[in-house]
Amino acid sequence: MAVQIDSPGQLQDLLEIMSRRRWQVLLPLLTILVLGSAFAVLVPKKYEVTTEIELRETLVSEGGRASESMATRDVANAPLQIKSMKRIKASVEALGWEDYSSLGLAAEKNEYLKDLRDDLDVNLPKKTSNTGSTFVTISFLHVDKQRALDFLLHLRQMWIEEVVEIDRLAIDSKFETLLDQQRKGEIELEKEREALQQLRAAHNISPTQPATRSGQTREEDRIFEQLQDQQDQQVALELEISDDEDELELIESRLLATPLTIPRETSIEGQSFEDQLSKLYKQRVQLEVGLQRYKPAHSKYSQILRKIKEIDDTVMLLEANRTEGTVETDFETNPDYIDLEDQLAEHSRLVEQKRRRLTKTIERISELEGQMIERQQVYSEIDERSARLASLELAQTELALDLQKTKVRREEIKGPAGNPFQVTEEAELPLKPTEPNPWLIVAFSLIAGVAVGFGTAVLLEFSKSAFRNPGDISRTMVVPVLGVVNSIVTRAQERRRLIRKTAVGGLMVGVLGAVVLITYAWQMEPDRLPPGLMDAIEDFRNIFR
Repeated sequence: MAVQIDSPGQLQDLLEIMSRRRWQVLLPLLTILVLGSAFAVLVPKKYEVTTEIELRETLVSEGGRASESMATRDVANAPLQIKSMKRIKASVEALGWEDYSSLGLAAEKNEYLKDLRDDLDVNLPKKTSNTGSTFVTISFLHVDKQRALDFLLHLRQMWIEEVVEIDRLAIDSKFETLLDQQRKGEIELEKEREALQQLRAAHNISPTQPATRSGQTREEDRIFEQLQDQQDQQVALELEISDDEDELELIESRLLATPLTIPRETSIEGQSFEDQLSKLYKQRVQLEVGLQRYKPAHSKYSQILRKIKEIDDTVMLLEANRTEGTVETDFETNPDYIDLEDQLAEHSRLVEQKRRRLTKTIERISELEGQMIERQQVYSEIDERSARLASLELAQTELALDLQKTKVRREEIKGPAGNPFQVTEEAELPLKPTEPNPWLIVAFSLIAGVAVGFGTAVLLEFSKSAFRNPGDISRTMVVPVLGVVNSIVTRAQERRRLIRKTAVGGLMVGVLGAVVLITYAWQMEPDRLPPGLMDAIEDFRNIFR
């Protein structure tokens, strides 16, 4: 009785495919594994060099308080500062790397520096508010471990020196600025002193005379003293003149009340009274002159008129009594009147003299007042210059103190205490490369080989439009399938297939063997490889540097 053939399970079908196409799986696996292993050996290994730097928050004490350094304020920019192209270029040029110097184009050098920057890493942990220090970790990868160490040490030292130099340049700039301000202040102070001395000398003011509002006892200016004396003299003269005028009026009143002549009886044979008349005429002329000094409303005006009338009466009397030789009453000049006239003349002279002195005194006072106004302006200018001089001296004193503090701080910053950096982890020559991991490459090659081989086998198996086994046929046929017959292959076809497989296998074995041999020789005995092959290997390695 015929029995229908059952289809195999999926796992059995997969194992059958793998068994039937085992070389299609093994060949890609071996190829990728060998090439991956060779790549793991030939690819340049990068060594990582790491250093850690502590950046203290405070620098040196200033006035009893800790001061923050410029580096602390700019520590957030440390990654950008360390990885700057300018600093990397300076380090490479200082180390004198020939492969960099041999590059001709600027673009090639720039690309070389960018590759170095990509291998440079700066880690700056986030700083909390109560943290007193900041730790900066610098790492660098390079295929040459000695170069990695030298480059990292030089870059670290350059960064530290440049950052520390910021504080030193800042304090130097401040110190030079203060010195320049002190020099300019001394020049300005000396000019102000000379101007003040010239001002005092030009107006004959004692250099030891204290300035006003200085709180010191100062003598009065000689011009002010002279003005006071002249003003006192004016007051005294005015009082004296007033008294003398009163006395003069009194004398004039007495003179007007005193008769000019007094009668005297004499016996004469004859008398013409010529002498007396001559004197009376002179007196009348003097009275007329004195009358012109007063107005009619004045009391003395009427007295003088009365006196003139008396003289006229006397003259008429003398003219009438003129005889040849008779006994007549004679009039002689009154001595009291003459004395009063002398007193009046003397007092008039003294009053006129004092009036002239008063006029000169008033003129002198006016002159001194003008000088006093000018002197007040001079004293005002002296006060301003003295105040400015005191202000400049105070500013110079404060500047000297600030300069001394800055000088001390400058010496501290230029000393060991001025460096806020401390290397907490020194960079050392690495013993093992860090990346890439060769075992990881081999493992990835193994997985990739299995995947490629398995995928190739499955693709070839399921890409044909034919029945693969009796189960596939039985599922499509109505009648039962009792069995199948494999494809008929002649001996010639079998030989050709065997030759093709042998050729492909031998070629692959030769290629893979050559790869293994070259890799082994490059690793163990590179001198045995020809120069051309070594150059090709180095060109290949440069791609992954």
